[in-house]
Amino acid sequence: MELFLSDLRKQCKQHGIALKFIRAKSLEIEKGIRCTAWFDHIQKEIVVARKSVLWLSNLVHESCHLDQFLEQSEIWKKEEKFGTQVFDKWLLGKKVYSIRKSINNLILLELDCEKRSIAKIVKYDLPINTVTYIQRANEILLYYRYLYETQGEWSNENFNTYHKFPKRFLSDNYYRRKLNNKMKKIFI
Repeated sequence: MELFLSDLRKQCKQHGIALKFIRAKSLEIEKGIRCTAWFDHIQKEIVVARKSVLWLSNLVHESCHLDQFLEQSEIWKKEEKFGTQVFDKWLLGKKVYSIRKSINNLILLELDCEKRSIAKIVKYDLPINTVTYIQRANEILLYYRYLYETQGEWSNENFNTYHKFPKRFLSDNYYRRKLNNKMKKIFI
């Protein structure tokens, strides 16, 4: 773990990215929207709720968003136009256009990030169970689709059924198609 943290600190310093650990279980992005970590390429920071039991997994994930940004990957470029910001506005009840496109791009961005995270966990031999990590990733990726289909509200409390999700990543198309009833029932 020390090598991962050391390498990440060097990478952040080299690119002028602040690495912040906040003594909290969760963080407020905007009023009503909470999370446990984020990477913000505009503010140039990675912020992690250090008291979250998943803080290391979250840090790995956000470091992979940093990698996407630094590489200027195609999926990152699409995200800037139709991604998280549009999704967050939609969650706050603001009228947005192309929410379907936004969610599809967000899912692809996050799926790419999750796959990068697994590679980084293995590379650094981090104390994170990769099977559980993939199940949690699948839960969140499919939750984006569930929110879209139900016009629901974001709730971190929904993320407690990860053990019911696949133990491997699925095809890109699987995450972007309509959820079957079995998947919907898990979130209800």
